[in-house]
Amino acid sequence: MKVFKLLLCVLLFLTLNINMTSVKPGPCENNAREAIEKHDTPPKGNNPKAGEEFTDAIDDNVKAADREKLAPVVAAIRHAENGSNGPPPAGRPHEEYGILHDKTTHPNCSRCPGHAPDTYRGQAGWCAATVQKNYDRYKNAGGDPNDMKAYLKFLGARYCPVDADNDRPCELDPCPSGIPQPHGINAHWLGNVSKYHKRIIDKGNCN
Repeated sequence: MKVFKLLLCVLLFLTLNINMTSVKPGPCENNAREAIEKHDTPPKGNNPKAGEEFTDAIDDNVKAADREKLAPVVAAIRHAENGSNGPPPAGRPHEEYGILHDKTTHPNCSRCPGHAPDTYRGQAGWCAATVQKNYDRYKNAGGDPNDMKAYLKFLGARYCPVDADNDRPCELDPCPSGIPQPHGINAHWLGNVSKYHKRIIDKGNCN
């Protein structure tokens, strides 16, 4: 009897685990991936695995129950950030999702950051994790989980705050990186992300 109960528990665990990791993407998640592939795979982009890496980032960092709502947010951030993955000086490598790391900034210039993480998948994963964590914080603070406009405003204040240190002019001229550093642009983040998010969820039978 004990062996039977043990086997039943193992079977239940495996079933739940499969359900959590192998959830079939819904229409909104599919729209998000299509938007990523159109933007980042050839001929427009230069990453033939962008769609695959985007989906992997979503699967690893976004709860299955939240993917229909949050995958379009991650894709919208990619379009709004539009970070280059070209080599310097034409672009700053692997800032596709706008992820910079405080510890990699130049010690004398907040507008001359390094690059972390330094892969497309790393950028997508860090973005997806940030979107999920802030969605949880938003709900815990009493936010309506279905009000994505309110959530995007909540997220923007953390993902891309207005007047952040890295949104101010470089203190050094030129920046040590030798790459022009735009500033005063964070105020446009919410409007841009909202625009791309609406395009993604308005397509087909998603929303």
